[in-house]
This record gives sequence, C-alpha cells and structure tokens, in this order.
Amino acid sequence: MINHSQIKRNIIIAQCAGMLPYCLISNGFILSYLSKFNIASDKILLLLSISEAIIFLLVIPAAFMADRIGKKIVGFTGILFNLIGFSLLLSLNYFKDNSFNIAFLAFTIYGIGFTLFSATWMPMLKPILKEEERGKFFGRLRSTWQIVAIITTFFITYILSIQQGIKTFQLILVGVIILAAIRLPLYCTIPELEKNTSKGESFFTSVKSVIHIPKYLSYCCYLFLLMLFTYCIPSLLFLLEKDKLGFSADQIIWMGNLLAIGSIIGFATAGKLIDSYGTKPLFLFCHLFFAFIISLILFRSLSPLPIFFTMGFLTFLFGFTLAALSIAKTTELLHLIPEKNISLAGALGVSLFAGGSALSTMISSKILSLKLLNTEWVLFGITMNEYDTILFGCCLMILMLTVTLGLVPSVVGKSKDYPNIN
Repeated sequence: MINHSQIKRNIIIAQCAGMLPYCLISNGFILSYLSKFNIASDKILLLLSISEAIIFLLVIPAAFMADRIGKKIVGFTGILFNLIGFSLLLSLNYFKDNSFNIAFLAFTIYGIGFTLFSATWMPMLKPILKEEERGKFFGRLRSTWQIVAIITTFFITYILSIQQGIKTFQLILVGVIILAAIRLPLYCTIPELEKNTSKGESFFTSVKSVIHIPKYLSYCCYLFLLMLFTYCIPSLLFLLEKDKLGFSADQIIWMGNLLAIGSIIGFATAGKLIDSYGTKPLFLFCHLFFAFIISLILFRSLSPLPIFFTMGFLTFLFGFTLAALSIAKTTELLHLIPEKNISLAGALGVSLFAGGSALSTMISSKILSLKLLNTEWVLFGITMNEYDTILFGCCLMILMLTVTLGLVPSVVGKSKDYPNIN
C-alpha cells in the first residue's frame, strides 16, 4: 500500500507523461507532420477539431457512466484508446493515398480516449487531496507537466532543425508514445476513494438536476460563445505561418513553445488577480487583450522586427491571455458545481466549451475549403489574406461578446485550477 506522498508523486509523473501527445497536437508538431502527407490546410483544421467534437458529444455520457461503474475503469479505458489512436498516426506513411482517412480514424480514437479520461480525472483526484492542499497541488501539477512539455518541445525543435524528414517525425512520435504509456501503470496505483453515487437516478434525471443548478447553464453558454471565437486562433496562426509566412516545421514548433511559456506565466498571474478582484474583471481583460493581440497580428508587417520575432512575441502574449481565461473559467466552474453528480456537473461545462471549440475550428475549416474568402485584399493599406480575414472576424466577435459578461456570476476568492486538459 503506497502512502499519500507517493500517490501525489505518481499523479504528477503520470500527467507529465500522459499529456505529451496532447502537447504535440497543440504545439504545431502534428500540424507539420500532417502537412508532410499533402493534407490540405482546411482538412488539417478539421482533423484538429475532432477531439473537441467528441468531447462535446461523449463527455456527459462518459461522466454519467463513471459515476455509476467507477471512475478508474473508465479513465483506464480512456488511456488505452488515447495510446491506440495516437499510434495510428505512425501508419500514415504506409497509406499515403488514404492519409486523411487514416488520420481521421486516429483522431477519432484518440478523441474518445481523451474524453473518457478527462471526464474522470478531476472527480477522481478531488477526494484524494485535502481541501487545503488542492489549490497548491493542482497548480504544481499543471506547471510541472507544462514545464516537461516545454523541455520536450525544445528537444524536438532542435532535432527538426537538423532533419525534417518523415522518418524523423515518426521517431519522435514513437518516443512520445513510449513515454505516454508510462501513465498506465502509474494510473493503476491511484486509488478511487469516492465510490459510485446516485445509482438509482436515470441519466436524464441526473442531467436535469445539473441543468437546474443556479446560474450554471447560463455561464456555460457564455463559455460556449467565447470558445467559438477564440479556440481556432492558435491553429490559424500556425497555418498562417506555414502557408503565408514561410515558417519551417521547427519554427512553427517554436511558436507552440512560446504559446506554452506564455501560458505558464499567465496561470501564475491570473490566479493572483482572481484572488484580488474576482473573475469578471479578468474575463473583461481577456476580451479586450484578445482583440488587441489579433489587431497587432493583422498589422504585423508594420513591425520593425523580423517576422519570426514579431509573431513569436504576439504568440507569447496570446498564450498568456489564454491561460488567464482558463483560470477564470475553471474557477467559476468549480465554484458552481455541487458535490452530487460531480462528474456529470463538471462534464456539462466541459461539453459546452468543447462544443464551442469544435465548431470554431470546423467553421474555419469549412470557410477555407469552400474558398469563400479572397486570398489577397487590403485593409488600411496593408495586404491581408484569407487567414487574416477569419482572425479579423474573430476579433470583432470577441469585442461584441463583452455584452454577455452579465452571464458570469463573478467569484472573488481563491483561484482554482482545473486539473484536466487545458
């Protein structure tokens, strides 16, 4: 029987290893890898949206199932699916004529696994940790796996700066899959202290009780709208850099690293701001700063710095703002959800902002595939492209969404970190 300190250590190591595949998706590595198989940019955007779409569709049933048959077995199944799906990406080299279909299957299996694990992770950890240590531990958990991810990404960037062939990408994938598999035995050592609850309630009865939580559904709707116009932006920036600015694969991954570094600093700063002022002022800051950053991206050609440094700095700022938004939204989420049906209640919030995230990327993908936008146009004397058009639309909508801030109850108190995904 392992002691409490060993359990916490295993949780951190398991998360550091298990989140590496997610990091390769979010930092531009997988985007660059898929480009090697001549998959069009709009289809890459579609593939990157699959995980969020599956979370939207399955996270509530997965959470309900976890509350009934056990969180640990559902989470373990999720890890297996996660590894299988990610491993399928290795086979793209053998099915070049059907690379999109194989990638679609791989992302679907990965998304199912990610959903099953995410639906159980926070509810499984919450009873293990004493209330007074949760905030500190969750902050340590997030910062540790992100630092590991950044170090790993630096190493990958160095390798790709030397060699960018398909074999190199696949060797990196194999290494990450092996490291991610470490999560399986470590996960088995984590106890499930909170046993199955509410066995007598039907699925729809449980969902109905969650929907009637005061202010919860309106807040989740706000998150849906916010994610609809912000989630696609990092992927659009990576594609802009690949297709229009001529960045190499290692340079794109450098941008992903700067996004992550900005996030780490943003997490630390946002927590202190919430403790002092509450979440609503921070949400307002995020709306205004998102619009400011996107405006600078649109007029990047006016910068006296080389384009790589300009985009790097703006990507860093965007990561900082995304992290601030993440802390604000999860602090509200954890404040509003009740103890009963905690997995299901948390899953409803995750489902709605995953739905907004998936639609964000899917709509952008469809706009690009239909070629509805001019590939070249002029704004205040500056030449823009189709990616700039979508970014400009997101900027306007983010500003307009400031009127929906009335849906945020605004918590003032200890900031909380959702130990789940981003």
